[in-house]
Amino acid sequence: MTELLYNKTMLDIQPIADPYHTSDQDLFAIEEVPLFPLERTVLLPGEPIPLHIYEERYQRMMESALSQSRLLALGHIHEKGPQRKESDPFIHKIAGLGRIVSDERLSDGRFNIVLLGLKRAKIEEILQEKPFTIVRVRVLPDQIPLVTGQTLSALHAEILYLSKRIVVLKSNQDLLGKDFSISKTFSPGPIELGSLSDFVSSLIPLSAMEKQLILEESNVIQRAEKLSMLLRAQVHSLNLGEIPSATLH
Repeated sequence: MTELLYNKTMLDIQPIADPYHTSDQDLFAIEEVPLFPLERTVLLPGEPIPLHIYEERYQRMMESALSQSRLLALGHIHEKGPQRKESDPFIHKIAGLGRIVSDERLSDGRFNIVLLGLKRAKIEEILQEKPFTIVRVRVLPDQIPLVTGQTLSALHAEILYLSKRIVVLKSNQDLLGKDFSISKTFSPGPIELGSLSDFVSSLIPLSAMEKQLILEESNVIQRAEKLSMLLRAQVHSLNLGEIPSATLH
């Protein structure tokens, strides 16, 4: 179906902007998009994911998307497990709405693309299943509760500290060799805190289920708090020389 082209840490560490500059008003008006279901892959706002498309039905999806809005909903397929029932939906209801910002069509019909996350979207209904899936979605805005500036600053500082600590502990050469000054990009405001949480969640290695928890949280304060817990668990495990395994429930 598809495969990641390369490790995302090889991409530029700075957030990538949508080159089409679509307004939030236009994005929130979107109702129907093709659905691209993937295992162990979650698309967060601001996150670029490079993909290789080789299955025929998804080649047709790419052709359709590229001839229209270039938009796709990337849906994370539920992982199989003892608690999974046959009647459960096969895909998480909250998906990442993304745009194809780079595309290369190969001579045999396959595609190399970069899908850039734009917004969170709730899958409301499946409208078409063949030749590829089209869904009705509701694009979700960030929820910004009333909190003190001290709370915002504290969460902002903690996420920055913990993420940099993880990079050092993991000795990630891809990241250490770059300018890891995220603080210059995100100021400690409510909107920036939500974007910072998404950006760090896409940069620091998290499991797909952990990233899905971040994707499903529209409240920017609760999103930052959940990410902080995940980062603290990683720092603790790395300090002990263990593999991090603290998924929130």
